[in-house]
Amino acid sequence: MSHKFRNHIKSNIYTTTFVSEIDKVIYTRPGRTAGTAITRALGKEVEEVSRPYFFKKGTDSWLENITDEEIDKYFKFTFVRNPFSRLVSAWRAFASRGKVNKNFESFVIERGVGHLLYENGEFTNDHWFPQFNYVQYSDGQNFIDFVGKFENLKNDTDKLAGKVTSFSGINVRGIDTTYKEYYKNGLENIVANIYKKDLELFGYEF
Repeated sequence: MSHKFRNHIKSNIYTTTFVSEIDKVIYTRPGRTAGTAITRALGKEVEEVSRPYFFKKGTDSWLENITDEEIDKYFKFTFVRNPFSRLVSAWRAFASRGKVNKNFESFVIERGVGHLLYENGEFTNDHWFPQFNYVQYSDGQNFIDFVGKFENLKNDTDKLAGKVTSFSGINVRGIDTTYKEYYKNGLENIVANIYKKDLELFGYEF
């Protein structure tokens, strides 16, 4: 009896995870990937089992007791996004509320609260936490059955609806393609190094 999935979610508190015990569905939700709409479309039966660990208040009984043998019976999915585009989207959302440095280059390069990384190199927020954490364990083993892409949201959510009976579908907006204008002075190379694994695993490029 193993608890690899449980331990991964508990030790990566930014890995937001929703579960429907009725439909046997697990959704790992990276920030800025249409997650709010997808969660809503899954219906009222989903529960955010990772929440107590993120806020460091209590535990979740489902997550504490679930075994990997039981996890295998669930349909597990996530949606990912181009790291360059996702980072700009997250920064703009937080900068507009005065939560982070309002200069994108400074946000990326400098360290500490209000920036991409803390002084020790750890990520300061789940909205820019690398997406491979929502798909793989630390040893590289994949635990996800379906990876949809934000850039292909309509087609991939249609596919999802064919696999998850409770999924009601979402309204898809146009994709913002202006992110490249924020990358100047070789900043894209710094970001590419930070998100190297995401770029390789999901086939993205600048």
